[in-house]
Amino acid sequence: MSTTYSFLSFCSVLNKLTLQKSKIKMKYSKKKYNY
Repeated sequence: MSTTYSFLSFCSVLNKLTLQKSKIKMKYSKKKYNY
């Protein structure tokens, strides 16, 4: 159980990181296209 829990938490952290990256990319793309 502990291993599965740690794996799930790891996946959640990865998801959060990818979400943040996508948000940052969106911000940069918006800035680029706002010129």
